[in-house]
Amino acid sequence: MLLSAEKAAAGLVRVYRRATVVDGTGAPRFVADVAVEGARVVAVIRDGDGTTLELPDDAVEVDASGLVLAPGFIDMHAHSDLAVLQGAAHDAKIRQGVTTEVLGQDGLGYAPLDEATAAVVPAQIAGWNGRPAEVPWRSMDDFLEAIDVAAVANAAVLVPQGNLRMMVVGHDDRRATPAEIVAMADLLGQALDAGAFGMSSGLTYTPGMYADVAELEALCRVVAERGGYWAPHTRSYGRAALDAYREAIEIGRRTGCPVHLTHATMNFAPNRGRAAELLALVDEATADGVDVTLDTYPYLPGATTLAALLPSRLAATGDLLGVLAGLDAEGREAVRVELEEIGCDGFHGEVADWSVIQISGTGTPALAGLVGRTIAAIAAETGQRAVDVVIDTILADAGATGVLMHIGDEDNVRAIMRHPRHSGGSDGILIGARPHPRGRGTFPRYLGHYVRDLGVLSLEEAVHHLSGNPAARLGLDRGDAPRGVLREGATADLVLFDPETIAAGATFDDPHGAPQGVREVLVGGVPVVIDGDPTGAVAGRALRMPPSAARATVPHVVAEIDSLAPGLRWTPSTPIEAAPELAAAVARLGGGGADDTLPAIRLVIDPELGAAASAAGRHGPEAFRVTATASGIEIAGATPEGVFRGATTLRQLRDPDHDPALPATIPAGRWEGSPAYAWRGAMLDVARHFRPRGGRTSSHRPARRSPPQHPAPAPDGRSGLALRGAAVSAPDRGRCAARGHATRPRP
Repeated sequence: MLLSAEKAAAGLVRVYRRATVVDGTGAPRFVADVAVEGARVVAVIRDGDGTTLELPDDAVEVDASGLVLAPGFIDMHAHSDLAVLQGAAHDAKIRQGVTTEVLGQDGLGYAPLDEATAAVVPAQIAGWNGRPAEVPWRSMDDFLEAIDVAAVANAAVLVPQGNLRMMVVGHDDRRATPAEIVAMADLLGQALDAGAFGMSSGLTYTPGMYADVAELEALCRVVAERGGYWAPHTRSYGRAALDAYREAIEIGRRTGCPVHLTHATMNFAPNRGRAAELLALVDEATADGVDVTLDTYPYLPGATTLAALLPSRLAATGDLLGVLAGLDAEGREAVRVELEEIGCDGFHGEVADWSVIQISGTGTPALAGLVGRTIAAIAAETGQRAVDVVIDTILADAGATGVLMHIGDEDNVRAIMRHPRHSGGSDGILIGARPHPRGRGTFPRYLGHYVRDLGVLSLEEAVHHLSGNPAARLGLDRGDAPRGVLREGATADLVLFDPETIAAGATFDDPHGAPQGVREVLVGGVPVVIDGDPTGAVAGRALRMPPSAARATVPHVVAEIDSLAPGLRWTPSTPIEAAPELAAAVARLGGGGADDTLPAIRLVIDPELGAAASAAGRHGPEAFRVTATASGIEIAGATPEGVFRGATTLRQLRDPDHDPALPATIPAGRWEGSPAYAWRGAMLDVARHFRPRGGRTSSHRPARRSPPQHPAPAPDGRSGLALRGAAVSAPDRGRCAARGHATRPRP
């Protein structure tokens, strides 16, 4: 194999010799030479393969003997929203081998915003990200484009549900009206169409916490229809944690929206030793067809802001500092009772134990002496009540004070990280004098402490949890240039590390310590870390979620989708009603089930469809229309061939990786189409659907090759061979291609 001299001259050809490859799938490790050319892995050559590499003069060869080469890690819960805009200065994650971070977490973030929310949200989350000098972003496009310019590695962004509510409803603690839900759904849809990967919620943070189940379900239907996922910070992490997880999972069940339970650590004393109960909920839901995943960090303490521990009623107006400043002695005593005797929502229903709440960082230099001390210790030294220390500190620091919460359980941490649906997420806050070390140590700690030292996970399992699982959650594992896996053709987001020495480096005493054992990191084939040190290269960008299956049919058809309306849950038991001459279309849909209590799929002939298509200059006999509602699906065609086309389109409305044996939610809507030309010999079916317009021809990305298919006999008697090369497989392959690219080209 001859590698490119041009790319080698640009420093974009690297060959890792005798690397121990852990490919991200969970498969056993193996030794191989791995070649990277440009942004792709172009060769994985095992011993005895016989393939030889012809290297240009400027190619870089790396002796990787005894080192592990793996797909770059993906941080499923990051608070680096402003840090990613700092370019090469943001090295906290790449030093760990992280090549993609997921931002916009916990229901509050920097896009979308309007003028009013831009004046509130940054102050509300200053304890997560610091105070930005300016907040110029309004749309999701604005924020993603800013990341494109500056990011040292890749970022995927979620739409913060709290932003949507603040923009439409404000800070009122009330149900949203139907019109307000529609407005929030429109904003959400725009952000998802711009490339956001889903929606996050902060259901213990104002104002997102004021959303009821109906509101969340409506928004989750929009997310599901667009092909994204929901990442809820649930309503409680204390004694009501399991009920909160049940609520989130049930929302996923009813809407068909994938649910990712973020920082699902089962902290606080009432949850000690109860990880098995959470995992049972996940397993039961998964077995029932609900798509549930979760992430954790490998530490016992949690981290948040000091202000987040207060009763949420104090922030109901959106002016927490103003409310705190106006509290008299009686008002402060009421806060103390809620925190220390009753247990408030900010403390997840638990009674505050100030001996485990430790200041981790302040925004005001004059308060730096508080860092590293517990609230109880500060109160004892100053002679103040703990509640007064808390309120006075928040006011003096303008809400930017960060805290550690020493509330974890080791048995829970180990049990949850073993679960096959688990991913790694740092939940790392990077600002402050002594932040939680998880922001700079999560991924090496998994591999050093929990893999090498304790054997909780095998190396293959751990890399799968840190690379393959999160890539699958984001849909980055699809297409011809996947992430999260190391194979020929994959995007060259890679990490090279020493399994014998890898360690977090960062500790609670030295949370800024650099990781040990990470040798090299590539982002899109560009070295951003060499010999453990950042190179200064800025190689990342904002990844964009591709269109959903329902919006990316190939050939493209006219689609009218009602994101807020309930869709239909298509299961193997769903009955299909059809006349005998439509048997081929029934077979195309899998034959149908026999449960007459379920809404049916109905196949009908409607000659008027053909007349309308012919009048529009299309090929009328194959015209079709698919109409989906919660009460059933109708596939109408001008002829049996048209019904068959409609059945093929309906198949495309499912996710391309969906297991047909499990339920799938079809969004409410209508899809209507017909080819431009009649079928002609062995012509690829997809080509018949396009005509040049205005001298321009349609263009599409190359299709990913699908596994061989064995379609039902053609409805018009043509051979299965012709269909396999044309009418049947081409639309399915095209749809996979449309969904397979995790990024869109930059303008």
